[in-house]
Amino acid sequence: MVSLSFTFEDPRVEYVRVKLARLKGVLVFVSGKGGVGKSTIATLTSFSLLSRGFKVGLVDMDLTNPTIHVILGLSLSDMRVVEDRGVKPVNVHGVNLFSPIMFIGENPLPLRGSSIVNALRELLTISNLDGVEVLLVDMPPSIKEEVLEIIRYDVKPVVVTSQDPLGLWSAKRLLRLLKDEGVSDAAVVENMAMRRDAILGDYVRSLGYTHLGVIPFDQEFHKTIGDVEGILASKLYGDIHSITDNVINFLGV
Repeated sequence: MVSLSFTFEDPRVEYVRVKLARLKGVLVFVSGKGGVGKSTIATLTSFSLLSRGFKVGLVDMDLTNPTIHVILGLSLSDMRVVEDRGVKPVNVHGVNLFSPIMFIGENPLPLRGSSIVNALRELLTISNLDGVEVLLVDMPPSIKEEVLEIIRYDVKPVVVTSQDPLGLWSAKRLLRLLKDEGVSDAAVVENMAMRRDAILGDYVRSLGYTHLGVIPFDQEFHKTIGDVEGILASKLYGDIHSITDNVINFLGV
C-alpha cells in the first residue's frame, strides 16, 4: 500500500505576504518583556510619521490584551466593525487603527498555540489597508508564537527596551533570536531612559542592526493617557519626534 502525505500552506500566508509587500514599509514593535512602553512608542511613532506626510496604519496585535484604544481615549462604541472590502480602520486624528477590540469588546480572549497564529493571520488578512503607506504593528511582549509568525513576512522589527537590567537582558535575548531566525534588518529603541547615552549601542551594531535612539523617562506622560491632543503636546512625543529621521532612514523610504 502506498502512503501519501500532503502539507498544505495556509493561503492567508501568501495573501498577507503580498498585501504587506505593497506597502512602503512595515515596522513591528516587539519587546522581550512587558512594562517597557512598547505600545506607547508604537502609537506615538505612528503620529510622528503621520506628521512627516506618511499615510499611516497602526495594528494592535496584542490579541489577548489590546490597549492602544485606551491610550487614544477610544470607547468600545468607537471601535465598531465597518466592512468594505475587508474591515475598515478607525481613523484617529489621521492614523488608521486596527484592533482586536473591534471584535472582542470587553470579553477576554484566551488563546494559545495555533489559535494565536490563526488569529494573527486573520486580522492581517481582513484589515483593509487601502490608502496606508506605512504600517506599524504593536506586538504583545515576550518571545512567543506571534513574533515567530510575524517575522516570516517582509517586516522590520523594532525592539523596545528599558535601561534596567531585566529589560536589557530580555532585549538581548530577543535580538539574538531575530538574528538566529535570519532577520537581516532590525532596530532598537531604549525607552524610559534615566541616562542619555545608549547602553546597547555597541551590542546592536555588532549584530548589524540599527540603534534608533534613547527616549528619556517622562514622568508626566501618564496624565495624557486618553487625550490625543495632550499626548501630542507631551515631552515624550517630542522626544520620539526627534528620532523620526532615524526611523524613516531605517524604513528606507
